[in-house]
Amino acid sequence: MKLIINTSNPLEIKLGLIEGRKQLAEICLPAERRQTEELLPAIERILREQKLSLTDISKIVVASQGQSYTALRIGILTANALAYGLNIPVEPLEADGKTRGRGKNAIVLPTYDRPLILQKKKPLNIG
Repeated sequence: MKLIINTSNPLEIKLGLIEGRKQLAEICLPAERRQTEELLPAIERILREQKLSLTDISKIVVASQGQSYTALRIGILTANALAYGLNIPVEPLEADGKTRGRGKNAIVLPTYDRPLILQKKKPLNIG
């Protein structure tokens, strides 16, 4: 079973469970800049509603591109950590998303829609 995690929008969390080609569950929760507090309880809830546990997940798919730097990192970090802990593969939701590594040892890397303000700037050459 695949767990889909999407925190690319800073105002919500989207989760899904897919078995083969069948979508078992999908939820969209308002989480205005509260992905950190809401994501893991939401994952627990969607699994519980389907009478499943973390060990039933065989792959995690996570949004790796989006509008919000912080929200996106929260989803990706959670997906990578769960995949590592459960020893299952993780992959980006977007076809052009990036991974590092292969198979169960892969991690998803974020791709941002706009320049990061945290990047080092070149020093000004005055005079």
